[in-house]
Amino acid sequence: MVDWFGAMEGYGNFVVPVLAIWAIASLYTIKPGCHCAVTEGFFLIALVVIAVCTIRTVAAMEACWLVHTACLGVTVVAGVMRRPESSGWADV
Repeated sequence: MVDWFGAMEGYGNFVVPVLAIWAIASLYTIKPGCHCAVTEGFFLIALVVIAVCTIRTVAAMEACWLVHTACLGVTVVAGVMRRPESSGWADV
């Protein structure tokens, strides 16, 4: 079985902040009136990956736990502040 976290360890601890910035930037570049459920889906997947990496970092008591937790918090707040009026999910 492949150890995904062990493979990512070589890239350093900057993967989570870069993923958070990418997810927030992609969410906030949606134009009004655009049906971008795919972008919102990618944001949700990125949020889940950030959460899993944060849980692993905190459980392993690594030094970058505060950076990962802050990135998770900023990503959650950015997702809540963005109102997806154009999405098909809002009509449900």
